[in-house]
Amino acid sequence: MRYLVDLVRGKVLHRLGRLDEAEAAFRAALATWPGAQSARISLMTLLATGGARREAAALAEAVETAPDAQLDPWWTYWLGDARVYPDIIARLRELTR
Repeated sequence: MRYLVDLVRGKVLHRLGRLDEAEAAFRAALATWPGAQSARISLMTLLATGGARREAAALAEAVETAPDAQLDPWWTYWLGDARVYPDIIARLRELTR
């Protein structure tokens, strides 16, 4: 959960133009889940556009050479709360009675 919080925080801060804070959030995500592709790509993009091309290239190389079996929690997030929608809908129906 910590990884996802830091990753999403980094994405939001990046969009807000708060680049130093976004970089710190992406680095925190990587500290929590080293090797996660989505955090590496996010940090790589931020660094490349900011002129830190060497570090961005090193991150790109790490992504390219990572084992196929390396897990990234981001890919389990895309469904979000879908697994609990039936319970949420049932509870909402109860509340409307």
